[in-house]
Amino acid sequence: MSNRLRFLLILSAVVVVAWLSSWLLQSVEERFVRGPEAVSRSPDYFMENFTATALNAAGEADYTLQAAYLAHYPHNDSVFMRQPFIAVFREELTPWSMRADEGLVTGHGRFVELGGAVELQRRKTARYPLLTLLTRDLRIDTQRKTAETEAEVEITQPGAVIRARGMRIDIASGSLELLANAEARYEMQ
Repeated sequence: MSNRLRFLLILSAVVVVAWLSSWLLQSVEERFVRGPEAVSRSPDYFMENFTATALNAAGEADYTLQAAYLAHYPHNDSVFMRQPFIAVFREELTPWSMRADEGLVTGHGRFVELGGAVELQRRKTARYPLLTLLTRDLRIDTQRKTAETEAEVEITQPGAVIRARGMRIDIASGSLELLANAEARYEMQ
């Protein structure tokens, strides 16, 4: 076999191997980077200055959610919010309202995590005084109507300030459990 023929065979083999390598690399990139298995981390929709009301099984307002900005992320079906406000309604009792710097809704609307500075309020009624709670990082279960945090909590009502570490609230009944290091200061009026 002549050197020229040998050179052409080797060159042809190198070209075929290079083409197969290029094809294989492109196939792998399409499958793992651009294929249907790839997951986008971008929101599929967003809203500004919105209000939504969730209804219970009886068709009555269960809770209302408002925010300055909302974005839905389809890769994990979560909703991010800026400046959320939530009012959770209770049978025959005044609702609890909650404000935060930001929020995250997961579990098809069941769980709401309020982040940053969080303020909870129970309005004044004929039976109960205004109650304000300041904390951080509050987790709400909208089905069980509970809220909890492990962060520092400051509770104020006329004539009293209570500080503690962590709390649990049963929103439906209005019961509040302080988890640790509770200190109270009362002022005589």
